[in-house]
Amino acid sequence: MSKRRRLGLMVVLGVAITAAAFFALRPREPVYQGKSVTQWISELPKGQRLTAMGFIDHETPAKEAIRSIGTNAVPYLAQAINRHDSRFANWRVEIWFRWPFLQRHFSRPSYPLEIRREAARTLQEFVSRYPKASFDEIVPALARAMRDPDSDLRVVAVSTLGLIAVKHQSQRALAALVEALDSPHEEVRRFATGKLAEGNQAQSQALPSVLGRFSDPSVGVRLEAALAVWRIGQQTNDAVTVLVSALGANSPTDRGNAANHLSLIGPAAKQAIPVLEQKLNDPDQYVRQWASIALQKVDPENHPEAKPTLQSLIEQLKNADGNRRMSAALALKEMGAVAKAAVPALVETLQTPSVQTRLPGNRWAVAQALWAIDPGQTSVIVPAMANELADPTAWNRHMAALVLAEMGPEARDAASALFSGLTDQDPHVRLYCAYALLRIGVYDEATKHQAVQILVDGLQPKRNIRDRQTAARLLGKLGPTANEAVPALTEVLNGNDDAELSKLAREALSKIGPSADDTIPAK
Repeated sequence: MSKRRRLGLMVVLGVAITAAAFFALRPREPVYQGKSVTQWISELPKGQRLTAMGFIDHETPAKEAIRSIGTNAVPYLAQAINRHDSRFANWRVEIWFRWPFLQRHFSRPSYPLEIRREAARTLQEFVSRYPKASFDEIVPALARAMRDPDSDLRVVAVSTLGLIAVKHQSQRALAALVEALDSPHEEVRRFATGKLAEGNQAQSQALPSVLGRFSDPSVGVRLEAALAVWRIGQQTNDAVTVLVSALGANSPTDRGNAANHLSLIGPAAKQAIPVLEQKLNDPDQYVRQWASIALQKVDPENHPEAKPTLQSLIEQLKNADGNRRMSAALALKEMGAVAKAAVPALVETLQTPSVQTRLPGNRWAVAQALWAIDPGQTSVIVPAMANELADPTAWNRHMAALVLAEMGPEARDAASALFSGLTDQDPHVRLYCAYALLRIGVYDEATKHQAVQILVDGLQPKRNIRDRQTAARLLGKLGPTANEAVPALTEVLNGNDDAELSKLAREALSKIGPSADDTIPAK
């Protein structure tokens, strides 16, 4: 073999050895159920469904898998949010839309941008979920994403940076957030100042830059900057001056938000009183509402809170606006037996099969009010809430189950509907149906076991933090009935970073009874 060939062979061999060493020594991707974290990330968009109320996220195997992987997934999520779009991937989605054959036999592939957006949202969930973890390593990736052409991605990136800067007290993230104040994109500046407005004196190094936003061309940015200056630097006069000026903005949203921010400042914003009083006559209802609230907070002596009359609340139950009906029902609930005169109107509202009374946040509130005022209306409330368990809106189903749970054994006639709810497609609804069944007390041992296991499943790391906290809270309310959940609650205490979840798990164990006391770790 010639010298040149030997040299070439050695070079090739060296490259091969180097490549092999690189692949052997590089960190291995976390794997869950046979799939790498990158594969799971690519499946994240499958949780989105377009409904009449907009895009709603559903729990999916991909989300549960990434939560189960834990913080080891964070670097891969950070890489995914800045991954360049692939022309081939976009072309593949377009072909799917054109060919009915593909639509019948294959699920729709995801656009790369959809994956990047969902990776960013999942990353934000991790930052919220792990308050004790350090996320400094992903700050550069988030800072790059703030400059992305996609506005949705920019907003999630700057919001996540704000969480790391304010909640995690990260100086590196704070520096990036200060840079965001000079972004050419209005929404980035607005969300950056908004996140700083959630802070305190710990973010004082950002104060000069925030003060510079008082001259921002966007009223929304100036509003958030004013609140941030008050929160961070306690500089009331400058902040109130900016907010009073914003009360004269062209947009009713800006005027209303200015009044909202003044209500947060309270009595220190007395110089705003004359202008706020003028805004009580603003042509926009949103502005009038917040001006009234602000005056109650800023000048409570001369502007006490006006409580609605019983008759006005009864009339409000007939309002076409579902939110107005809900607020009336909740106010009547607080009045209790004193509001007995409202019972006929509440019964009529609950029994009317109008589409208007089935808007989110309505019928369950009416049922709660009726139960609080007249518990003798069980025969009206229970069938209505049992029917509501079949409502297309998950929020209505979950709240109907909660109403039935609050009624306890009086809601026994709804047991069959609640049992069906144990297999509801929404995990939050399943939690409340399980809880309601156990509260009602109509079950055999197999059903009891199934219901408790649904609540135990709600504690698992694969679930979002809201569901985990809800499961722990409900198990605590069940007391000794939930004895089967003791091992799972103990595991939560031994391996969990969320302070609120730990507190709820500890409380649940103490309420379950003496048999669980020995399992509670010392604080």
